[in-house]
Amino acid sequence: MELCQVVAESFPSLCASWTVLPGDRVALAGPAGCGKSLQLDVIAKKALIASGHITFAPAVRRLALCRRDFQPQATAGDLRTVREWLLEDCELPGCSLVEVSESLDEHQEPERWLQHLGITCLSDTALSDLSTIDAVKVGIARLAMRHPNVLLLDDVTDDLGLEASECLEACLTADPPIFETILIASRDRTFMDNVCNKVIAIHAGATRVLNGVYTKAYLAGGDFLHFRRFSLWQPKSSGLRATQAACAFASLISRSLCGEHASDLTGLTLVDVGTGTGVLALILAQEWEKARGSLKQLQIYALDIDETAVRIAAANFSSSPWAANMCPPFHSSLEHWQIDQIATQEHPIVFVCNPPYDDEILNARTGTDNEKLSRRRALERSFLPLDVLCTTALRLGCRSLWILWGNAEDAPVQEAAAHTGWRVIQQVRFQRSVQSSGPFATAWQLCSHADFCAKGAPTSDTVFWYDISGAPSDAWWELVGALYYWRLRKIKRDTLVGALTVHNWAEMAAFAEQVQCTVLLEAALMMGLRQLLPHLLASLLVNT
Repeated sequence: MELCQVVAESFPSLCASWTVLPGDRVALAGPAGCGKSLQLDVIAKKALIASGHITFAPAVRRLALCRRDFQPQATAGDLRTVREWLLEDCELPGCSLVEVSESLDEHQEPERWLQHLGITCLSDTALSDLSTIDAVKVGIARLAMRHPNVLLLDDVTDDLGLEASECLEACLTADPPIFETILIASRDRTFMDNVCNKVIAIHAGATRVLNGVYTKAYLAGGDFLHFRRFSLWQPKSSGLRATQAACAFASLISRSLCGEHASDLTGLTLVDVGTGTGVLALILAQEWEKARGSLKQLQIYALDIDETAVRIAAANFSSSPWAANMCPPFHSSLEHWQIDQIATQEHPIVFVCNPPYDDEILNARTGTDNEKLSRRRALERSFLPLDVLCTTALRLGCRSLWILWGNAEDAPVQEAAAHTGWRVIQQVRFQRSVQSSGPFATAWQLCSHADFCAKGAPTSDTVFWYDISGAPSDAWWELVGALYYWRLRKIKRDTLVGALTVHNWAEMAAFAEQVQCTVLLEAALMMGLRQLLPHLLASLLVNT
């Protein structure tokens, strides 16, 4: 029996069609910003859709949507007992109940659920005395007392420690189940692996259903990203927002190195430290060629401590139009890499780096030992400390150092620069929108103290990914969208307007080819098929 069917269109960002059944524990999968939380909001009647429908089976009477803080949040001295908190009528800040159909009044029965979860002894315990694990169980008991048929969870593990996350996993997979059906949107891959038995993957604004655990059903393999002059393969685990930030970062560097103020720069040696998939080096090659006509006078070198990353970057380099001009990436740590390993330098040296920035990574429990080590090397700052990066760049005669710092902290970059003889020349924050609490990444340009006076006063700016209407901003298009075609929701406004001005499907197909928009091309071909099919069928009719 179908428990919930979703057929939703929220053009241009989302077209979803999928069904869940009793017993399904579903992971919503897709890159950041693709519509995972939006789909949960649509199901919970907190967001409207342009067209389509959400259909629930008659047995579905109530939904629960939780965004963190489903467990009691007690302050020191909170004397409320667990039983008193369970019987409180108010909603939790991060949770809401949605009535789908008329529900019968159910008995609260706190003792039943405390017993089911093995915490009957906590009934008279003060909230302030609960451990984090017990708080999770008490929070689940309160949700269970409301009898939701479908539980929707959105990033509920973000503020939970390892033990609390594992406790939540055990509650959600209990036998017999506490909740009939569960839908989860989360960045914690291990959590989704351990809980979910089905994946709904969101890609290019559409959805597809995959059976199996998250990492095997969804993360296996990778995607090709198509830029103006090259295609780049990256693992699905890389993340869309991180890749877009790298693109914006590369655009800023290109403006500095290839703009009108750099006309006296006759050549350059570019070193991509921690190259990963090689996306920074390849975009910079693309933009240098666009500005200068060729890669003459540009030497690009890349290195990474992770062997898997080096293999991916090497494959992307060799399949690019500049394979003959780019050395294979070095498999080396920065401390052990010497610039005298390459040709004698005749041009200024510029370092670019997207260093790891986390103290403790989110998905440390997922994958083989090698996969865990690769993830730690990519995300944990101890594998490439900023002091080491700044000191080594200065020692190797680097003229300019560009750093993409992947969180909202300014102090680590400022302190490393001050301690090692660098000065900040430019700071550009990348922020989702004006409503966001802060940037998700910041681009820094540093130069040595000796060159600081010639560079002028430091500048600071903020680039918003989306405008107040929720559409990609003009700044986003200049830095990211102009590099290559992303997805339907990222189609530029004038592209859509242009598509609406054509007179027939053939003109639309030609226009789609011109702007390199595969989604519009597919739509044009479908329009053409609908128009031509009756004529084709009529030509096959035989008069009797």
